[in-house]
Amino acid sequence: MSTWTASMFKVCDHPCPSLSHPAHHQPFFDRKSDHLLYHNRATEEPDAQGTANRRGAVQRLERRWLDCHQLRGSWIWSMRGDEAKRVCSGINLVQVPVARGKADLNLYRSAGAEVVAILASKGKCERASIDEVYLDLTDAAKEMLLQAPPDSPEGIFMEAAKSNILGLPADASEKEKNVRAWLCQSEADYQDKLLPCGAIIVAQLRVRVLEETQFTCSAGIAHNKMLAKLVSGMHKPAQQTVVPSSSVQDLLASLPVKKMKQLGGKLGSSLQDDLGVETIGDLLSFTEEKLQEQYGVNTG
Repeated sequence: MSTWTASMFKVCDHPCPSLSHPAHHQPFFDRKSDHLLYHNRATEEPDAQGTANRRGAVQRLERRWLDCHQLRGSWIWSMRGDEAKRVCSGINLVQVPVARGKADLNLYRSAGAEVVAILASKGKCERASIDEVYLDLTDAAKEMLLQAPPDSPEGIFMEAAKSNILGLPADASEKEKNVRAWLCQSEADYQDKLLPCGAIIVAQLRVRVLEETQFTCSAGIAHNKMLAKLVSGMHKPAQQTVVPSSSVQDLLASLPVKKMKQLGGKLGSSLQDDLGVETIGDLLSFTEEKLQEQYGVNTG
């Protein structure tokens, strides 16, 4: 068991300050063609905090609801701008900033820097990509556990009470009650007592990010970076997911092997083709010796 608490933040929205648009337009970012995709909406839907996004934002066109008559009632996935125009003739395509013939990402890097500056107030940050960052919350969680541990379900910060805790009963009507009780658990060992503290700190940080930058974030909280990364996108947008130690085995058992870091490419495909491995649970059935025999000492 690692002795530190890690969080993986995924910034859901990026700004595009150079573009102005009416509040009733919702933007999407098509990474393949580097285009912002806009479509008219009759109303602005609030985000998970109940607040409409008030700042120009860039998002990937991924499982987003397009409210135009050609696509009403349909989910669509990432697509190129020209394809979007064929299926939704009323869409407006706006070119993102370009420098030296390529998309200029400085605006997005600056946006990410705003978020990182806030996260860094509670721990050491490690940038994982333009819109992802790891945060080591060990010291902050230990300090909370020592000085002001969560001990009253009624006193839990509201945003923390919305956390998704793997392994808790799935009854939606009792979710908040169960989460509040889990965050105040007294029978857990020291390591797992750090996770509720981490969850509360992350919730506070996400609210602060929203208030100060008007960006939303999703997050994963776990005992190591790998697990935090795996669950950070499990509940989106603007939500957080926690992995208790007791839930790790079940999480990995059903996890598709190509979802695991470093197994998404040729090595993952080889595991599927050569060994018939589809999940991490399948992979765990092979001994280290067998894997070394198949892939060499280091890789095995």
